[in-house]
Amino acid sequence: MNFANELIRSAEENAIESTLAAENLMTNSNIGSLGRNVDLSDNELANQLQMDFPLVDWLMNTTPSANMRGKYDAGNLPMYKDDDNTWKIRLPFTVGTLPPEDTSGECCWTPMELAKCGKETSLHLLCLKDCETMLDNFILKKQRFQANDLINYFMRKGETIKQARVRMAEMSFVWFQKHNIVLGTPDTGTATLKPFNGLLSVIEDPAVIKVAGTTPLAAFDSLACRYATLGEDDIVYACHPLTYYSLQREIVKGKNGEYPEGWTKNESTGEIKFHNHGFIKDKDIPVD
Repeated sequence: MNFANELIRSAEENAIESTLAAENLMTNSNIGSLGRNVDLSDNELANQLQMDFPLVDWLMNTTPSANMRGKYDAGNLPMYKDDDNTWKIRLPFTVGTLPPEDTSGECCWTPMELAKCGKETSLHLLCLKDCETMLDNFILKKQRFQANDLINYFMRKGETIKQARVRMAEMSFVWFQKHNIVLGTPDTGTATLKPFNGLLSVIEDPAVIKVAGTTPLAAFDSLACRYATLGEDDIVYACHPLTYYSLQREIVKGKNGEYPEGWTKNESTGEIKFHNHGFIKDKDIPVD
């Protein structure tokens, strides 16, 4: 009997304690659990934006590029579809003379003959998929970022979500486009490259002379020999920043206190030039 009474008394005490605990929870304020948003405005970019394309900028401002843009704007750029329904463009003609005719044993020469070359290449479209429903567009044009949102380079206070998305689309397309202008080839397809006649496809052409660069100074000396016979026009050297850094280490003064023949180096900045032609440093250029 005593054991049973003890169990009943213990159960009653536990019930009273549970009731008091519940009442205590109900009387606590919910301040702090509601009405607090996470402040995301204190943030920074994980890495510096890679949006510099010095080689593309130089290419787009050359005389041939300007001439092609002028013809396109005037509507007389030579473009047509071939039998495979592929758009082709004819590049400006290059003109020269053929080797002189052999007139050995005769008393006179014959006039030289002309030769022309108008190379053609295929046109490839670069585009960015950026599609949203009309309802999404309607709503996102009105929603704006607030002070506690993830405010940074990509999202700006007071800007609409649609404005930020358009800016991201434009920035993404610029990166993909300029990446392909340097590294695109007609048969290339990777995560970042589409079929495109970029600078790399020009470099890979058999008509382009290849100079081995295992000994950099000797390679540039061979270029100097070509300058001596062909002349020096609008010349620029383009390379990866790591390649440029390696070249800088090669350009040191010899025992005579002079830099290697044809080279100059700025003592304060370390900038190097060969035959007074500077270097374009671009991360899109392969290191090799």
